[in-house]
Amino acid sequence: MQRYCEIYFFVELNSIKFDSCPNFPNCPLKSQKKRYFFQVTETKFHRAKLMVEMKTVEYKKIASKRAGVEGIPSVLRRRYNIDHLPVRGLVRSKIHLGFKISAINCKRLIKSRLYSRIKALASIFHRHLSKIFCFQVTAAA
Repeated sequence: MQRYCEIYFFVELNSIKFDSCPNFPNCPLKSQKKRYFFQVTETKFHRAKLMVEMKTVEYKKIASKRAGVEGIPSVLRRRYNIDHLPVRGLVRSKIHLGFKISAINCKRLIKSRLYSRIKALASIFHRHLSKIFCFQVTAAA
């Protein structure tokens, strides 16, 4: 059985500078006879470095791209239940997954055309797709 071992970083500071500090009561320093010391675990140290890195512009750009990419697998799992496909085999699974992705693309295409600026074209397009895919035609379309 492996025990969890924490690694601590210690910093010793002279007490002359910190005795007159107005924020001293809120400070995490611990006093000794001649010095103050600051103790941080390795986990807290790496977490603080990560938080500083997350505030940069580059990280925010990467995070926004990642959020856009991760949306599709999330929809496939929640809405289309791809974790439990009712087929076996690599080829059948690929075909089944391809149909599910095609369904997402068709829905996006229909939504984009329904809310487009040219209402007449959207209406014609919706009727055409409803005939092809046997969708239920509403009175608004």
